Amino acid sequence: MKVRAVPLLLVSAGVLSSMGLALPSKDRTKYYAGHPDRWSRLDGMDPLPGWQYSGMADELIRLLEHRREIRDPQVRLLAWSTAEDARPLLVDSALLWATFVSGEERCWAVSLQFRHPRHYVGWMDATPTDVDYALTEVFHLPPTNADVYRLVDRTQPSFFEVFGPAYVVHDARIREKTWLAVIGESPNRPIRTQ
Repeated sequence: MKVRAVPLLLVSAGVLSSMGLALPSKDRTKYYAGHPDRWSRLDGMDPLPGWQYSGMADELIRLLEHRREIRDPQVRLLAWSTAEDARPLLVDSALLWATFVSGEERCWAVSLQFRHPRHYVGWMDATPTDVDYALTEVFHLPPTNADVYRLVDRTQPSFFEVFGPAYVVHDARIREKTWLAVIGESPNRPIRTQ
């Protein structure tokens, strides 16, 4: 009999309960890690989710570097959710903001990423393969609320709309202080919670 190795990320029950995350107990210690990593130490304005920050940030930087040479990246998490449907498919979603230098120009990016932690713990850009748009967009001026909402509204359902009766939202939050600090406007739409 072959035994498969599964990556194990640890988190205390206190971290999850303080976040209101009500995941099945088998998932609590298997897929979420609340300890600080190199990116989360730079982003402490609002509470962070119970997963490792570096996977999201590193995937966004990898995606940006695939298209251009970049220097001095900074990444911030604007909002997140953890939802599950009836299959059951557990989905973590993250809305990220970044700034970086490309050539001599300061650029910004907004990215919607996801992962299915029971099946693959890595993060991916949320762009479907059969569409002519992207869910990671680079800007040459700082993005506004209108830019952020236009990007997330390309998905069905939107990051800020109700999922539907087939889904249970375990946790969903907007990091309001972080959003205001990097976008320059407060978020003006609530995140989905059902």
